[in-house]
Amino acid sequence: KTISDCANKNKIGVSICGDMANNKKYLPFILGIGIKCVSVDSLFFPRVKNAIAAIKLDEAISFSDELLSCSTVAEIENKIS
Repeated sequence: KTISDCANKNKIGVSICGDMANNKKYLPFILGIGIKCVSVDSLFFPRVKNAIAAIKLDEAISFSDELLSCSTVAEIENKIS
């Protein structure tokens, strides 16, 4: 979130790639912290595109804030699952 905030403030792009970017359960967090670019294998593109289209940005921001306030990894995992 800190990296994303600084990058956005300075108009520098930040992207996420790999398994996290193509896993739809992480997309609300990724978008909620201000990352607007994901890099995924073309095999996953339709699924990721549909998942992103279904996300409401204001809800993603609230969800991300909630995750960032968690104290333990277990607490985060429970909220993401």
